[in-house]
Amino acid sequence: MSDLFYISYYLNIKISITPISPLPNWDYTKDWIDIGTTTFASVPYALYAIKAAGLETKLNISDTSKMLSVYANSINFDDPLNALSIGQLENQSPNDDWVEVKIKSASLNHHDLWSLKGVGLAVDRLPMILGCDGAGITSDGREVILHTVINDPAWQGNETEDPKRSILSEKFPGTFAESVWVPARNLIEKPSEFSWEVAGSLSTAWLTAFSMLKKAEAGKDMRILVQGAGGGVSTALIQIASALGAQVWATSRSESKRECALSLGAQQTFASN
Repeated sequence: MSDLFYISYYLNIKISITPISPLPNWDYTKDWIDIGTTTFASVPYALYAIKAAGLETKLNISDTSKMLSVYANSINFDDPLNALSIGQLENQSPNDDWVEVKIKSASLNHHDLWSLKGVGLAVDRLPMILGCDGAGITSDGREVILHTVINDPAWQGNETEDPKRSILSEKFPGTFAESVWVPARNLIEKPSEFSWEVAGSLSTAWLTAFSMLKKAEAGKDMRILVQGAGGGVSTALIQIASALGAQVWATSRSESKRECALSLGAQQTFASN
């Protein structure tokens, strides 16, 4: 993999993948979007980079029964990036009634780093395609956002309370590939005003924020403190809580992130140490 990508790993939660040499038609200002402390990347651009670099033969891309994937090949708590691979894996549905989605965008979560460390990912499930969030196009042309909590088929009620629930990349292959398979119920129509980058980075952070606010019965006449403005969950908390009519305060060490929090709906911000 060293002749394919340099992988920069810093802040313990931020990973960016950059081609070694410039590639034709690659616009770094559009193909990579840096929001707060998380880097979001469009999966097709990464796949294009590999093909443009002339590595199809080395990675056996011509095998149509497989798909180019970013996956955990082992568990390494101390050096998680040594457990990361890019290559061909089988493209097949875990269940007969699941739907294939061609991935247009996917986002990086701290969960992916924990998976490489073996937290929540068992050795007997390797190799495992990473990626919790994503958006793409179904075989019948629908543009969809993936709701990536997978429930037991027999479960009834609040899906986040299902003791057998998982999210993509824990029991079933994730979104860091050319395709992903999910139950039909996990497809949400993508609003036309959403870019692919936005659509591919919503599910995990926004569901977490929504669940927190629902449990707290957030609403008018409630004051909510959001710590660490700039991350995915905090960004969602500010916007959802503001929409519910709550008074939102936010903290951050970064002046620019405090300003962003105000623009998203926070009433007051405070510098944190």
